[in-house]
Amino acid sequence: MNPLKALLKIFNLDINDVEEELMTIGLRKEIKLDQFPKLQEINQVLSMFPYRDHLTINLLDNSETLHVVNETLVIDESEYNRFIKENKELENEVIISINITKRIEDEKVSVYILKSFIDMIQNKKITEIMKIFSNLLEKYNKISFVNYDDLSNFYTKTISMINSEKKFDKKGYDRNENLEKIKSIGNFINNVEYRLLPEDFDIEYSSIDTIVKEKFSKIRTILSIIYISNISKIENEKLDVHLSGYQNKDFQIDLENLVNRDNYEDIYEIYKWTYKEGNISDKINLVRNVISLHCKYSGILEIDNKTFASIKSNYEIYLKKNLDKYIELKNKATEFTMQTYTQINDISLDFISSLKKNIIAFVTFLLGTILTNVVSDSKLDNILTNDIVAICYWLLAGSIVYLVISIFELNFKFNRYTNSYFQLKNSYKDLLDDDDIEEIFEKDKGYIENKELISEIKIKYAILWTIFIIGTGIAIAIFKNIDVISKMQMIMKNIQAIINIFN
Repeated sequence: MNPLKALLKIFNLDINDVEEELMTIGLRKEIKLDQFPKLQEINQVLSMFPYRDHLTINLLDNSETLHVVNETLVIDESEYNRFIKENKELENEVIISINITKRIEDEKVSVYILKSFIDMIQNKKITEIMKIFSNLLEKYNKISFVNYDDLSNFYTKTISMINSEKKFDKKGYDRNENLEKIKSIGNFINNVEYRLLPEDFDIEYSSIDTIVKEKFSKIRTILSIIYISNISKIENEKLDVHLSGYQNKDFQIDLENLVNRDNYEDIYEIYKWTYKEGNISDKINLVRNVISLHCKYSGILEIDNKTFASIKSNYEIYLKKNLDKYIELKNKATEFTMQTYTQINDISLDFISSLKKNIIAFVTFLLGTILTNVVSDSKLDNILTNDIVAICYWLLAGSIVYLVISIFELNFKFNRYTNSYFQLKNSYKDLLDDDDIEEIFEKDKGYIENKELISEIKIKYAILWTIFIIGTGIAIAIFKNIDVISKMQMIMKNIQAIINIFN
């Protein structure tokens, strides 16, 4: 039940005597003393009002003002009865003053007389309504009008009229994010004064009077045009728009003489398509190009579904060209990846082959020496003479140097591969966004695998190579009764010295 109507009823007052603004309600009326209800009836009605609204009821005669209700404070019953009795005896005329100050809490504001709300929408200028809602949404992000008058309701993504105290919630819509996105694309001179979006006035459901729907449709259309234009400005109830496309076009729209048309829905759909998904910069440029051609001999308010169809067709052509280019770039990246796998295999095999050749050369030297001396019937201890042992150690030292050089060569080849890989990847930045590049290069999966493979081979075979050198040196030393520890220390010092040279 409507609390205000219930209050008026117990005082036998007419709803037409009430003046309701968006945030205030006022009534001042002379009434007869026999119209006054009991204080208990007043208290029952007061309990029906929402806690966020503050009510005052004052009774005025020639001598005093009686504050029946002052905010949340209610007068004592004896005082109320005294006032009525004295004025009856003196046959005074009494004026009743009722005032309600509405406050917004939990994103809700009360509407007690729906007609007053509709009249406000109808009678105020478009720019005035835009300022009202801009201020509300700037502060509260969403706003719900609680309609106590009847069951009429409506909702957009941010503005709603509801019939209960239950909170209206449109999830999944980030208004501030969309405002920032739009701000980066165009230049709306009044963007601080009117921080609004077309979605704020796109009525998704309504059982309310057509006046509200028509006014909201006009504002939605105005905002859609603003956000698909390059530069726009509202001044003196006129919207000036500049569009830079294939042709530069300027338009002016008289906001107060704006008449609703069926094609306004298409204007909003163009805006919505532009900012919905995909590359917004590319889409807005295409939209401006097509509209500038379609409006060569007509106004921007005349764009319709044919214009929208042309925009979508041009975008499909644009996407196909980009898709062909994308496939070509992806094929090049795939080809490079396949080539690098071959290169990595060659690099790995070259390093392993160097180890094999080194071992084979050393073993060949030893076997050759042994076989030569066996043929000459010399004893084994005469085969490994001091000169041969010295040559063996020199060969082992050379093998250490060869190991270090091979590692250096392996690192050099892999660094060249790394530079080529990232140069190719960086060259795509002018053509694709970061997400596309990461997808094409599989987030560097192939590069990381190759890096790990090279590191594994380098460590594994360097260890095997080192074990072979040290093991051979120790074996010769044991056979010739050489001080192994001192020789090992000398070899390790030589290895460390060589490694330091390359670090």
